[in-house]
Amino acid sequence: RRYVTGQQVVSLVKSKAIAVDASEIQNANDNKLVFVAGRVEGRTHRDQKFDVETAPKALTLERLVEMYQWNESRKVEKSEERLGGGRKRVVEQEKFHYTKIWSSRVIDSDNFKDQRKKNPPSIEVAETKTWEAPAFTLGGYSLSPNLKSVKGPKREISRKVYKWGGDPKPSHDDRKIGDVRVIHNVVDAREISVLALQKPGRILDKYVDPSTKRNLSVVRNGVVSLEDILESKQTSQKYFAMLMRAAGFAMMWIGLSWMWQPLVDMVEFIPFVGGLVGFARDVGTGLAAFVLSLITIMLAWFYYRPLIAGTVIAACVAVMYHKELSSMISGSGHGR
Repeated sequence: RRYVTGQQVVSLVKSKAIAVDASEIQNANDNKLVFVAGRVEGRTHRDQKFDVETAPKALTLERLVEMYQWNESRKVEKSEERLGGGRKRVVEQEKFHYTKIWSSRVIDSDNFKDQRKKNPPSIEVAETKTWEAPAFTLGGYSLSPNLKSVKGPKREISRKVYKWGGDPKPSHDDRKIGDVRVIHNVVDAREISVLALQKPGRILDKYVDPSTKRNLSVVRNGVVSLEDILESKQTSQKYFAMLMRAAGFAMMWIGLSWMWQPLVDMVEFIPFVGGLVGFARDVGTGLAAFVLSLITIMLAWFYYRPLIAGTVIAACVAVMYHKELSSMISGSGHGR
């Protein structure tokens, strides 16, 4: 179903999408599906607490605050214990391991098994925060919040380390529990390609097709042609369909094998017969799963694409009828 629906979506985009120029916006394209490529831009952001500023027109600035802490992991190890008389018992032993990690959340050490491992109760220096431009612009367009969620890769512009109390610390010093590091990441202005709805007011928003209720909007990094976007969608849908068909065949084969497993269990104590029955079970259920998978795919085509499926069957019947008619004519000719 997903593959067929995806192909329908690609056909819809081909028939409805209009390629436009971001610098020459026409009101006649309002409420239509448009494709535009250009540079998406924001504004300059500043974190006054740490005196960090982005380049002009950046999309976002992120302050990531992490503390160096103990982290506890639990592992259950199993071992066998001999009881005598050939008997064995599985013994489970719980072990705890402790590692030092950077984490943006405070790890509660009160419940640690080893109470010698203690973390500070809070991160004192600052808190994680993100600044985002109120509007992203693409030429003369503004991107709606529905399209701003795709921002692109982050770039680190600052990294500082502090002691737990807040005093600066050289980054090359040995790390200690309670140390805090503050990392600033920025998402710069960049080239993107957008397939979206042009709304009145020069706004690009997500496009939901009224007939299929499918979201046709696409945001890609870089300047990419609409043909390349649609081709990549078709390729991904094709591979997904192949993967689902293979998974369906495998699940059907496993299910059929399990159905016949009791018969194999009945005769497996007989060396040669047990192996022969098991092999016959695998081959038979494999062939049955293959045939049933083809039938399932055929029925799906009938349901989702009845016109194409009917045309293919009609063509096959016509070819078979033509061969049968030709053999009849040739046979009657030899009889004379």
